[in-house]
Amino acid sequence: MYPPSHGFNGPCATALRVKHPNENPFSAQLRGNLDRRAGLRRGKNFLALLEPAFVGIKIVTMPKQTPLLAVEFLQHLRLERGLSTATTEAYANDLRGYFQFLDQTKESLVNVSPVIANEYVTALQKRNYAPASIHRKISAVTGYYDFLVREQKCMINPFTKVEYAPHRALPTVPPSQESIGELLEGDPSRVTSMALMFRLLYACGLRVSELVGLTLEAVDFERGVLRVTGKGEKTRLVPVDSGTLALLRRYTQTTRSAVARDSSQTKSFFLNPRGTSYTRQGVWKALKKIAPGLSPHTLRHAFATHCLENGMNLRSLQLLLGHSDIATTQIYTAVTDERLRETLETFHPRSKSKRFGTR
Repeated sequence: MYPPSHGFNGPCATALRVKHPNENPFSAQLRGNLDRRAGLRRGKNFLALLEPAFVGIKIVTMPKQTPLLAVEFLQHLRLERGLSTATTEAYANDLRGYFQFLDQTKESLVNVSPVIANEYVTALQKRNYAPASIHRKISAVTGYYDFLVREQKCMINPFTKVEYAPHRALPTVPPSQESIGELLEGDPSRVTSMALMFRLLYACGLRVSELVGLTLEAVDFERGVLRVTGKGEKTRLVPVDSGTLALLRRYTQTTRSAVARDSSQTKSFFLNPRGTSYTRQGVWKALKKIAPGLSPHTLRHAFATHCLENGMNLRSLQLLLGHSDIATTQIYTAVTDERLRETLETFHPRSKSKRFGTR
């Protein structure tokens, strides 16, 4: 039996009602999500982001209030601002949660006061969301109200005076350069996709989404650079060291050519044993198997921290990481400062640890 669609007649509800032999609700959900993502990549089907969705076997219903210009806002994010599919979906999910909050509190969308806005923040905190998640949800709703004000559908943005300090979590101190080197060492005669992907994450400081999205055309062997597409569809050039570049070339001639089947459908640089592209989750799980304490983003943090420790300036690091705001890059200086403090405590003759004989 299929769960009821609650009378909603949009594309996702249609996908859930189509009966396939031996199909369970989860496979129906998967088909709906795939259709939704495909439409979003083509710049269409934004309404589907705000439709009912499965959470396990429970239907999350559409809020009762008509989301004023919500679809237009999502189109603005995806088509004009160039945000990625995943980011646009995250905004839609945050908006849907806010609309449901308004349903529960019986508040009108355009008449929300700063007091109600602060109550929404309190409600998020009571649900034990992480500070970074709360900040993202507030940012999504704030951007939505800014859009409504520009379109003259709302007089003020009630979230401009929300009493919530933006949270920027400091990255944890990454593994040392020596321990990273031990992890990345391998048999040079056998170049596997996953080993090379881990090496590239650290060698170039890539995001895992940038890594799995790397194409054959994006690797310029002559110039020794990668053309990386990051957040907001922004492209940057990242240099590759000669050792890693040689391994990339050997990979295309051996491992990749052995699994590539249809060249017209295998534009991704890294291919799994089935000849298809890797996923972010696949890379994350593979790294966890060989190094339980690491994640792909840990290697990016290690790249940034080690570059600063070896004298790179912030502006160069910002360009390599693809940060639009140098303030984001500056958080890594806190990590290097902590390392300097530890070094001082260890080696200075007047350090507390030496004075009290704890060393």
